[in-house]
Amino acid sequence: IFAACEKRKEIEHMNSTKNSTKNSTAFASAENVSAADELLDHLVAFRPIESKAIETKLGISEATITQVVLIGEDGTATDLGERPVFWQVVRRQLAKANPKTPWIAGRLVQSGPAYKLDDLTGPDASVVSKALESVA
Repeated sequence: IFAACEKRKEIEHMNSTKNSTKNSTAFASAENVSAADELLDHLVAFRPIESKAIETKLGISEATITQVVLIGEDGTATDLGERPVFWQVVRRQLAKANPKTPWIAGRLVQSGPAYKLDDLTGPDASVVSKALESVA
């Protein structure tokens, strides 16, 4: 009798687990990806909008607010919207933007602790040009 009761409890547990799994919503935990991780070693175009002081966890920091476009190797443009850029070297590179040349593009690389945009090669320049035509 005891064995029969245990078997019945086991079957009831399996049935209740099966039902709760069937009715529950599947999910995955979100990954905490930094902007640098997302853009590192990719072709990226930045269109500076404004510079402003932003409150961060470390205090107030100067940032350049930019429109960011991630560019695939095939010239596909993914508009990532407006984002603050805090990287000092990249901000100096973005300062070269002007009304005639509003976009600054390159491959985001890390050099020691700093991030910078590497110059575009001939093939990369063609890819960036194609991508930005679709954004404009």
